[in-house]
Formats: sequence, structure tokens, C-alpha cells
Amino acid sequence: MKRLVLCLAVALCGGLFTTAIDAHAAPIQDTMASEDFARGWDGGYVAGWRHVKGPNAIAPIPPIPPIAPIGRNNYQGGYGLGFVEGMNDAR
Repeated sequence: MKRLVLCLAVALCGGLFTTAIDAHAAPIQDTMASEDFARGWDGGYVAGWRHVKGPNAIAPIPPIPPIAPIGRNNYQGGYGLGFVEGMNDAR
């Protein structure tokens, strides 16, 4: 009887933890948009740095991208913000 109660308790707790983890998972589309924004940020930062320092300048590693503003969470939005930040940091 004790084994049955223990098995039921373990199964119940395992199901609760699995449900809690799945409930907080990020939607796939939001993750893809943030990856596009981050790729744009990196490319724009390097381009902005080179715009100021010259086309053959070695750009530093881009900083961690900020949280994407609503409506600009795509590659172009990240590129534009990264470009401006790269230019500011190069000066």
C-alpha cells in the first residue's frame, strides 16, 4: 500500500512540474523574431563601427542586444539600432 501511495505521489508531482515548465515556454515565433533582431543588431553594430573608423577597421565584439522595441523586432530593426550604437561607440 505504501508503494502505491509513493508511486502516485511521484507521478502526480512529476506531472505538475512538467505542466509548470511547459506553461512558461516562449512561443516559437517570438524566439525567431528575437534571433533575427540579434543578428541584425550584430551586423548593424559592426557596420556602424566601420562607418566611423573606416571599412578595414576591426570592429569589437558587439554588445548584447537590447530588448527589441515593439514593431521593430525584426532584422531591419536590429540592424538600424545596432548601426547607431556602433557609430556612437566608435566615436
